[in-house]
Amino acid sequence: GFVWPSLHAVTAAWVPPNERSKFITSYNGNSLGSALTLPLCGQLIHWFGWPSVFYVTGVLGTLWYAAWVLLMFDSPEKHPRISSNERNYILEQIGKAKTNEKLSAPWLKIFTSVNVWLIIFVQWGTYWCLFTAITQTPTYLYTLHGWD
Repeated sequence: GFVWPSLHAVTAAWVPPNERSKFITSYNGNSLGSALTLPLCGQLIHWFGWPSVFYVTGVLGTLWYAAWVLLMFDSPEKHPRISSNERNYILEQIGKAKTNEKLSAPWLKIFTSVNVWLIIFVQWGTYWCLFTAITQTPTYLYTLHGWD
């Protein structure tokens, strides 16, 4: 739960500005995880019973947390195993993008932008479909197999 909200801060600290758009596309990997989890959990239930889903996902989540704690650092300056060439490259590229100037958000332009409203509606539709599929899949499978 803590990884997703922290990704923007991690991106700002670690990814040079000219590489951020490519990096941010990797955020979409969470959809792949959701798509794989449902059928894999179904197989686990079939093979070992429903409690196995909680054990397997709990172990995987714990392993992910351990990897995050051991491998993730707030910034390149704090990472003990990064090469000096890589650290200098990242800091040099990010340093060019930093500014001390106080910027204000153009709220009127944001709220009157057709593109912003299209993104809002597409995201709403995407999540509505995703959550409908996730919440209704067990009902569908239950009915499909006649487990009444």
